[in-house]
Amino acid sequence: TPTPTGQKQGTAIRASPELTLRYLYRLSGPFLDRFDLSLEIPLPPPGILSQHASKGESSATVKMRVIAAQERQSRRQEKV
Repeated sequence: TPTPTGQKQGTAIRASPELTLRYLYRLSGPFLDRFDLSLEIPLPPPGILSQHASKGESSATVKMRVIAAQERQSRRQEKV
């Protein structure tokens, strides 16, 4: 059951049952009627997601990519 805290009930950060119900009732009945399937997905063991995470790009690499994209966009706008 979703909670306002974003945590599964029974974890360290818990919402009261009343708060959880109030959170669920914020969704309208007609909206909920459009869902044909509802799944509860268990939480993975702690650390399992982070141990396979890639390091990603460095900030300098991302900055260079953003600058290149901005330059391309500027050139495109000059042609219009």
